[in-house]
Amino acid sequence: MPYLQLDQQRLFYARQGKRPGAPAGLPNVVLIHGAASSHLDWPAALRRLPEATVYVPDLPGHGRSAGPGRDSISAYAATITQFMAALALEKVVLVGHSMGGAIALHIGQQPPPQVVGLVIVGSGACLPVSPAILDHVQDDFAATMGRIAHYEWAKDAPAGLREAGRARLLQNAPSTVYHDLLACAHFDLRPQLGRIQLPTLVIAGEADRMTPLALSQQLVEGLPQAELLVVPGGGHMMALEQPELVAQAVEQFVARLAHQAAGRGA
Repeated sequence: MPYLQLDQQRLFYARQGKRPGAPAGLPNVVLIHGAASSHLDWPAALRRLPEATVYVPDLPGHGRSAGPGRDSISAYAATITQFMAALALEKVVLVGHSMGGAIALHIGQQPPPQVVGLVIVGSGACLPVSPAILDHVQDDFAATMGRIAHYEWAKDAPAGLREAGRARLLQNAPSTVYHDLLACAHFDLRPQLGRIQLPTLVIAGEADRMTPLALSQQLVEGLPQAELLVVPGGGHMMALEQPELVAQAVEQFVARLAHQAAGRGA
């Protein structure tokens, strides 16, 4: 698995090439995970989209990447922009979950020329954080992670998924999670949504208790070129709960962008 050196920090990422014989011209996909997460919080169905080359970084301080983490959405957005530049990626669709969605939206205000579209999963133009979680994430870490693990899954999600998710949360440094949540709490892009002119697919969980469906609906209403897909019964971790549905939606969106680009070039 490859690493990059960015700002004197070692950044881990996974890469999956598209299958032999896949159509030429499809954009690259960069998956941006959420707070207290890593590349493993994306399902294999998305990390291995057969028709696209997929890059899945661990943000600073997360997963296999060196710390420290960041304390603002803009700082994480700068890391992703540097990541794309370092790898000289062209025709990129940014796919962000939760905090990762906020990062993608921030980049979308003044996107580098290689970014051609956004997919926002379980996120919104603002990301309120419960004061009870923010206040206790450092002094009662295990209990607070347990609280997050309880609410981020749909109520009927398999117990095995829930337990694996809770275990991954506990692998984070409390300070990293605190600053992630602080970055989310301070994020509010509602006044600037009109600046984001990129085609955007918003995927929302019908039963998301962390980022309620209403926030995704408001996001779509504020974006000039957005469409909404609601995952029936989906919780905040809908991509892991229903990976095939989410992966198919992303793949179809990416293929449509490529088709539209080809049509404009004809």
